[in-house]
Amino acid sequence: MWYETEKVLVIQAKNSNIQDRIVNIPDGKWYLSYTHSVQKTLVEEFFQVQEQGFLLYETRFSSYGVGLPFLATDGKLKIMPDGRMQLLLQRTFPLVKVWTGQEAKVELKTKNETLELYKIYPAGSLLEINVLPRYKIFISNF
Repeated sequence: MWYETEKVLVIQAKNSNIQDRIVNIPDGKWYLSYTHSVQKTLVEEFFQVQEQGFLLYETRFSSYGVGLPFLATDGKLKIMPDGRMQLLLQRTFPLVKVWTGQEAKVELKTKNETLELYKIYPAGSLLEINVLPRYKIFISNF
């Protein structure tokens, strides 16, 4: 019974005919790693699976830029030993959307694997990342 109710990530390419991908997340945590389009620096966004969707609980980045948090109300900011910034925050999302491309080099990482999304999906693919109990994959067309 545990296997059927275990939560998994489902990656759907909304503008492509590529088959949906199921990603195991044994500890319920995963993150996106990509190169910021303007700053050209590494950004990492850390998520925790919740009952309905995701909690973005941490972002790591090297410089301020468009789309990156910068206000004191965005969360608790600290400088890491490598000089990068770490922002601890609490934002919830029902799903996560991301565009693929060779410049951003978006990767999805879990405890056990790394998916190079920019290599799996054609450039310009809009991906929706959802969370579902495994059994729903088998009984519906989510």
